Amino acid sequence: MPETAPLIEAADAVVEHGTAVGADGVEAYVCDEHTLSLAQRRGADPSVSESRTRGMGVRVVRDRAVGFAYATLSGPSAAAQAFDRADAACGAAEAASGTAPVLPAPEDASGTVGDAGLWEPGVQEWSAAAARERLAELAAAAEAPGEATVLRCQYGVELKAVAVANSRGVRAAYRSGLHFLWAEVGDGSTSTTASCWSRTPRYLRADAAGADAATRIALDADASPPPGGVPVVFAPAAAARIIGRLAGPLSAGDARGRGRPGARVTAPAISVADDATIPGALASAPADGEGLPARRAELVEHGLRARSLDAPGVGRGHARRSGYRAVPRPGPSNLFVRPGRATLPELLAHLHDGVLVTEVGGLLAADPRSPRIALTVRGRRVIGGAPAHPVAGPLTSGSLWKVLHNVRAVGADLEFWPGAGVNAGSPSLLVEGAAFPGKEGKP
Repeated sequence: MPETAPLIEAADAVVEHGTAVGADGVEAYVCDEHTLSLAQRRGADPSVSESRTRGMGVRVVRDRAVGFAYATLSGPSAAAQAFDRADAACGAAEAASGTAPVLPAPEDASGTVGDAGLWEPGVQEWSAAAARERLAELAAAAEAPGEATVLRCQYGVELKAVAVANSRGVRAAYRSGLHFLWAEVGDGSTSTTASCWSRTPRYLRADAAGADAATRIALDADASPPPGGVPVVFAPAAAARIIGRLAGPLSAGDARGRGRPGARVTAPAISVADDATIPGALASAPADGEGLPARRAELVEHGLRARSLDAPGVGRGHARRSGYRAVPRPGPSNLFVRPGRATLPELLAHLHDGVLVTEVGGLLAADPRSPRIALTVRGRRVIGGAPAHPVAGPLTSGSLWKVLHNVRAVGADLEFWPGAGVNAGSPSLLVEGAAFPGKEGKP
């Protein structure tokens, strides 16, 4: 089981060595990850896999030039070798711009490194037998209603310990753990995925995930294509996926000036925040990638840019790392649209004729800069404010940005959806029909 004490000891040793040999600055980031999982394909025996990785990333500063190197901590000399390579890399690196210190100091971010609810009692409890039981629960719920079957599934636990120390006095360490479950469910003509995660196994609802997947499969059998040119309510999970696809420019702007303070980013109904301190959330951590106390940032206020995570002096406390092989960079953690007050039925009441989208796909292939894209959606037609028959298929959108610029109202039902590099969240969003032109390009 990963522990923080040996990691902070290893980080301190590298910092002390680097300071002794005259480096202007030294930082060591150490990570110990342990993953156990059981996977199964339909008709095949389950397989158990286990991995353990313990590594260190080192930054060395000399005359404002920064060298970086990493090493898997497989022997007593690995950390020293990582320092030597990082130190040597300083000679080929360009000096950092500006005059601010390259490495942070404790006073660069307010707050303390505390418990973010990432290590709950029982999180380390995992066995192949218990994993089989959870996968059986999911399969029973998914296959009970009709023709759906579980095609493949996986259940596992990820345990991690992290420590960061630098020569300016920053020191932080923490542990995190989570249980995850994933499955692909299909009926021969269509398929969907089921997933859930929890900081402790007792809150992992495998049966609910399976039942939800079965419901989506059943609805597809009677679904008609979604109409264009009508208003759409995106349920939280669907809206969160759109926010996740736009996470980079929402948190830091882009070439079109969305990072400039005061720039119009979205419709006035939307405000966006990033918060790594939400207890137990997937991307939360008590410390950021440089060891400073993690914090919250208000990025968009009523549609206008308030701040960007990559602006000079702003990124302290918002540094992210994908692992010990990566240098820290400002980036989002739990990025979300701040909830409003409306309930989902209240949002649907605005739709005389519209669509409730509960699931959206095709976002990875969708270029946010494109003026016209097709989203793959599942949901229901809404008639007179009430959900009616199911819909599924492509829904043409002017662009992802046009969707956010046409948000009319925001719900109170905030949910998060994990994506690539960010845990994105959103409540339900009511979007005007102008964002969804018909097949001929007319609303």
